[in-house]
This record gives sequence, C-alpha cells and structure tokens, in this order.
Amino acid sequence: MAVMQVTEVALAGWHLVTVTGRIDSSTAESLAAPLRSAVTTHSQVAVDCAAVDFISSAGIGALVEGAVAARNAGKRFSICRPSSRVAEMLKLCRLDTLLTIESALPGT
Repeated sequence: MAVMQVTEVALAGWHLVTVTGRIDSSTAESLAAPLRSAVTTHSQVAVDCAAVDFISSAGIGALVEGAVAARNAGKRFSICRPSSRVAEMLKLCRLDTLLTIESALPGT
C-alpha cells in the first residue's frame, strides 16, 4: 500500500497544499480531491512537491487536473519546489513548459 500525506495551510496569501510520499494510482485521487476543493475556494493555490519521492502518470494527472481547473476558473496554480522525481516526470511529459513551476514557496 502506497503512503501519501496531504496537508493544507495558508501562506503569504496562497493556499498551500503540501504533499509527501508517493503519488500513484492508489493515492492520486487523495491529492486530486483536495486540489479541486482548494481551487474552488481559493484564488491562489500552490502545491509543494519537495517531499514527493515517487510520482506516476496518475499523480501527474492529479496535478494537471488541478492546474486546468484553476486556469478555467481564472485562478493561480503553481507547483512549488518539485523533487527531482517530480521535475523529471514533468519534463518527460513536456509539462514543464505548460504549468507554472516555482523553485520556492510563495512569499519566501
């Protein structure tokens, strides 16, 4: 069984969603659901991926789903501090040029 944790806090005017562990087919919906909710209720959503040690295509799909929902709603969505594995997968999927990816958390 894959282990993933999601925490949410306010940070410098952003809603910060921090993800730790593995994002795969068994955990992707547990990330997608809070991202959908965050985009619905907040104008700026950042996803901290520094502690993600594995991400599958299902995990990438959850991030893309959040980004698309934010874009469609006219809201800001940023992937922050991607771990090397997340950065590698985003680049492999050529999403590094389509999504907003930051090397630091908002306001830092």
